[in-house]
Amino acid sequence: MRPSGRRELALASLNEAHDSAQLQGAWDGLEDAERSQPEVVLHATQRMLKLSGEAAAVMPWLTPMWNRMVQQPDSCTPAIRERVAQTLARVLVMLPADLEWLASIERARQTYPRWVELQYLAGVVCWHHALWGKAQQILEQAAPQLNNADMQRHAWRTLAHLAEQKEDQARAQLCWKRAAQVAA
Repeated sequence: MRPSGRRELALASLNEAHDSAQLQGAWDGLEDAERSQPEVVLHATQRMLKLSGEAAAVMPWLTPMWNRMVQQPDSCTPAIRERVAQTLARVLVMLPADLEWLASIERARQTYPRWVELQYLAGVVCWHHALWGKAQQILEQAAPQLNNADMQRHAWRTLAHLAEQKEDQARAQLCWKRAAQVAA
C-alpha cells in the first residue's frame, strides 16, 4: 500500500475514536511507520486535545517527531515545521514548565535561526517559564515575520499581555491593534 493510503487509513482509525481511551488504543494499534508520519502525529495530537485536553498524553507522540525535525532538518517541510511549532506551543503551555524542553527549543532556535516558527515556539515557552524579557525580545522579532495568522495573532496578544504587566499601556494598545489587524 502507498504511504498516502496508509496515512488515510491511520487518520480514519483515529477519527473513529470517541474518547481518549479509544484514541490511545487506535494510536497503539498503528504501525511504527504510521506513527512516524508527521500528519498522523499532528492529527492524533489535535484529536486527543479536543477529546480530553490531556496534554501529557500526547508528549510521547510529539517528542520523537520534534527530535527528528531538529536532528534531520530535511525530514519536515516548512509547513509541517510550522504546525509542529504551533502544536508544541499549545501543548507545552498546558503542562508544568519544563527546563529540558526549554533547553531543547533554545538549542534548535540557535541551530536554525531562520526558522521563524522556532522563534515563535521559543517565545511562547519563555513566556510560560516567566522569562518575560526574553519572551518579549524573541516574540517582537518573530511576530512580524510569521506567515501563520493564528501564530502571529497569538504572538501579538502575548506581547500585549507582557506590555500590560509592565503597565506600558501605549505598547499594549499597539500590540492589541496589531493582533486585530492580522488577516484571518
